[in-house]
This record gives sequence, C-alpha cells and structure tokens, in this order.
Amino acid sequence: MPDMQRQFRRTKRQVGAFADAWNECVPSELRDHCRVETVRGGRARVTAGSSAIAFQLDRALRSGLLRTLRATCSIAITRVDVRVGTVQTQQG
Repeated sequence: MPDMQRQFRRTKRQVGAFADAWNECVPSELRDHCRVETVRGGRARVTAGSSAIAFQLDRALRSGLLRTLRATCSIAITRVDVRVGTVQTQQG
C-alpha cells in the first residue's frame, strides 16, 4: 500500500508540474479546448476537443512550443502526444 501511495503522489506531482507549464505556455485559444491527461516517462498525453485543435497543437509543438514547455517545466519532457477526445470547456 505505501508503494501505491508513493507512486500516486509522484504521478500527481509530475502531471501538476506539466499542467502548470502547459497553462503558462499554451495560447488560451488552444488551451481552452484541451486537457492534460497523463505524464509518464517524459511523455505527456494531451486530449484535444477536435481534430482542428489537435492539428493546431501539433503545429505549435513542432514550431517551438515543445521547446518552451521543456524550458518551463520542472520535469523532463521528451514528447507530447495529442489525441482527439471529449474535453469539457469552461464555457459549457
């Protein structure tokens, strides 16, 4: 049981660190339509609300956003995988 709790705390800390960097670096017009899912082994997984948002995120990541996230985030990020799924927006 203590091992499971330790793993949960580490995962929560990693996702939190990446989510903080994500909120700081990603433009609001994209950020409002996506959600950070997991961070494991340096790979972050983000869900985008539509294929158009996923495409824009992919372009932004390739154009320097990944480099900015790496510089801002307190944990090592090697890759950000974007997938399309359901995202609850703050507007509704």
